[in-house]
Amino acid sequence: MSERFGISESDAALLITATMLPLAIAPLSYGYLLEAVPAMRVLRWSLVGLAISELAFVLVDSFI
Repeated sequence: MSERFGISESDAALLITATMLPLAIAPLSYGYLLEAVPAMRVLRWSLVGLAISELAFVLVDSFI
């Protein structure tokens, strides 16, 4: 990834850390969210958000 975008390996590692950090924090709020909203609704919105973000990441051609 660092070669493709012309960035240092430490910048690439920082990007990976920044993407994984929400995955460490989000499970803390899942219980509260699933008590308030039906699980299928959460799953549907999560998949929509994932699809949109994946499409956006595919179209990126620079690091910044």
